[in-house]
Amino acid sequence: MLRPLYLQLALSSCVLVWLSSAVCAGVVHDETVDGDLSNNASAPTVLAFGPGSNLVSGSVTLQGDMRDYITFSVPPGRALVALRQVFYSDGAGTFGSVGYHAIKEGVTSLEPGFGTANNFLGGNHMFNELPGTDLLPFLAAALTNGTGFTIPLGPGNYSYVMQQSGNQHTSYTLEFEIEDDWTEVAGALPGVNGEPLLVGSGYLTAGSPNLVVLSNAAANAPCGLFVATSSTPVPFKGGMLLPFPFAIPPIFLTTDNDGGFSLPFTLPAGVPPGTELWVQWAVQDAAAVVGVALSNASLGITM
Repeated sequence: MLRPLYLQLALSSCVLVWLSSAVCAGVVHDETVDGDLSNNASAPTVLAFGPGSNLVSGSVTLQGDMRDYITFSVPPGRALVALRQVFYSDGAGTFGSVGYHAIKEGVTSLEPGFGTANNFLGGNHMFNELPGTDLLPFLAAALTNGTGFTIPLGPGNYSYVMQQSGNQHTSYTLEFEIEDDWTEVAGALPGVNGEPLLVGSGYLTAGSPNLVVLSNAAANAPCGLFVATSSTPVPFKGGMLLPFPFAIPPIFLTTDNDGGFSLPFTLPAGVPPGTELWVQWAVQDAAAVVGVALSNASLGITM
C-alpha cells in the first residue's frame, strides 16, 4: 500500500539530500523587488543563472535609465539554448522608438552603437512579440550589429544589454534558458487527468541543486517514486516501469491538491560522471486501467 514517507534517498555512495524549497528555476532578478539593474556598461549586474528557466524583469527609458546591463556565466558542458520574451510593453509604442538589445562575450559590456558594433556577438531591435518567442536566433543572425554566433551559445561569461532610446517607458521580462542534464522518456499510463508528467531539472554535478517534479496526476493521491541507475523495463499495473532494477526502495509520498509533487535534492561529491539516474512516478488513480497511473520516465546523467 502506498503511504507518505519523507526521507533522504541513499543511492550507492551518494545521498540525495531533502531541501526545504525548489531551487532549479524561476525569477533571478525583478527590479520591483531586487532593485535597479546596472546602467554601467563597465559594471553590469552579476546574475547567477541555474539550469532551466531564468527570469529577468526590468524597465528602461530615455528619461534617466536608458540601459540595463547584466552579466552571467554558462558553466562548462552547458549552453544558453533560448532567450524568450515573456513580457514586453513599450508604453506609447511610438514607431522608431522600439527597444534594442545585444549580447557580448565577457563580464563587461559597451554602449551599443556604430563604433562598437563588432564588439558584440549580436544585436537587434526589440518589439512586442508573442509571449514565448525565442529572440536568440535574431541575435545570432546579428541583424543590426555584431559578428553573429551559432546556437546554442556555449560555456563562458556573457554580458547582455537592454536599451530604450525613446521617450516611452519600456518594461520587459525575459527568460534565459540554460540546458540541463535531464531527458524525458515516453512511458506514461493515463489516469483521471490524462498522462501524469514528470520533469527533471538540474546540472547533476557535485553539490548541484536538482528537482524532480510531478504534475497532471490525481489530487491528494498516494504516489511512489521509483529510482534506478539503469533501465530494463518491466510490466507494472498495466504499463511499463522503466527504472529497473531498483537502486533503492520506492519513495512513498502524496500528491498535492493540484495533483503534483516537487522533490528537490542535492547531488553530493563522489558520484562518477556518466552515471545514469532513472526516475518514474506511480500514482494511485481509480481512473487508470488497473488503479495506478504512471508518469513518463526521466533520465538524468551525472557530469
